Amino acid sequence: MAKTGDELIAASIELKGKPFRYWAKAFLATALTWTARFMVLNFLILALNPELGFHIMQQLLFFAKQLVMWVILLISPTPGASGIAELSVSAFFRHDFPEHTHAAVAVIWRAISYYPYLAIGLMVLPVWLRKIERRIFKSTSI
Repeated sequence: MAKTGDELIAASIELKGKPFRYWAKAFLATALTWTARFMVLNFLILALNPELGFHIMQQLLFFAKQLVMWVILLISPTPGASGIAELSVSAFFRHDFPEHTHAAVAVIWRAISYYPYLAIGLMVLPVWLRKIERRIFKSTSI
């Protein structure tokens, strides 16, 4: 823990001296990635209801509904908010999808916005654990 604390302090000292441009780019990248993540459901709604058309206020309403939905998902007791996410999509967007398609849309939405992260994690985790294991083994074999 002491080593991790020292590394955190070193990182904070390094980041403290970064110029405004660095932080602006970091903020912009974060905002764009989260906006893209939220827009997945907006585009699913438009794909399934082309008669809705693209109206900015309606898109902002969809975005706001998702923001509330994500806050609920943050306090979900299930891993990855399993089940809660799918129910939330049905509850928040019931009137925005064709009738009887809520469950299918929720699965499609999760398949695009959540399951790829799990798959990538399954590929990255063993490599990361091996690196950590080697680092720990090196530091204890002295």
